[in-house]
Amino acid sequence: MVDGNIGISGGVLFESASASLSAEGAALLDNIAGPLAEYLRAEDQAAMISGFTDERPLSGHGAYRDNWELSAERAL
Repeated sequence: MVDGNIGISGGVLFESASASLSAEGAALLDNIAGPLAEYLRAEDQAAMISGFTDERPLSGHGAYRDNWELSAERAL
C-alpha cells in the first residue's frame, strides 16, 4: 500500500481485452478482501475501485467497443 492505494499490476487479474477475472486474480482478491474490509471498518473509510486496460486498442468488434468500456467493466 502506498499513500492509501493498493495497486495490482500486470496481467494478474485479467487477460488482455477481457473483463473476466482470472483464477489467479480471484485468489489474490480473496486474500486481501478480509484484511481490507477490517481496515476500512476500523478507519471508517470506503474503498474506490478503478479499472484499467493495457495499451492495445480494441477493434470494436468484440465484447467491448473500446478500452474505456473495458476498464469500466473491469472495475465493476
